[in-house]
Amino acid sequence: MFLCYHSVADHGPPFLSVGQETFEQQLRTLSRLGFRSGGQDDLGGIVRGHRADARLVFLTFDDGYADNYTTARPLLDASGFRALIFLLPPAVDHGGMLDWPRVERHVTAYPDVMRSLTWPMVESMADTGHE
Repeated sequence: MFLCYHSVADHGPPFLSVGQETFEQQLRTLSRLGFRSGGQDDLGGIVRGHRADARLVFLTFDDGYADNYTTARPLLDASGFRALIFLLPPAVDHGGMLDWPRVERHVTAYPDVMRSLTWPMVESMADTGHE
């Protein structure tokens, strides 16, 4: 199973953010149902035709929002889950606004949410098993 996220923020852009309480509830449900995090090695095995030996969930985060580190990471770590985070390296280089065509209104309305991870944040997450 794949669950795809962008931001975990109580007051973030609609369709890009999920609230912290909702995210925590989702993690608790996954744990209760016996899921474990899947990673790149698991994906490689599936691509090679190997059947997963556990109930896997791939928790993906697109674009590398700063709250992936500040909000999602502590919740993931506390629940034993790991994430696959897809970054926008030019944004991570300066840790600034996530601003591309079609999200300008979100940058204006949610400036605290529409921020990128920084390389030190990325490295810290990688050190604890997030990919």
